[in-house]
Amino acid sequence: MKELIHLAYKESFLMKYRDFGNTGIKVSEIGFGSWPIGGNSHGMSYGPTDDKDSQDALNKAFELGCNFLTLLMCMVETLRRTFRQNI
Repeated sequence: MKELIHLAYKESFLMKYRDFGNTGIKVSEIGFGSWPIGGNSHGMSYGPTDDKDSQDALNKAFELGCNFLTLLMCMVETLRRTFRQNI
């Protein structure tokens, strides 16, 4: 039953896209703000994060069609470490 509910939700959710200026690039209307998954290496975030949870959140966003994310320099190392294992 849980799988059927998830499938119905996924099929009913259609990401919308907009032109990114006049670049010819389409970006999702819903973006992924990566601040919460940035860890606390610079002492200015929500606290420690789990790399697996961070990767799962990003994968879900991409799966749902999100292709626009915000990224601050304090999150680069966490993202690099998270995805280096899986490339």
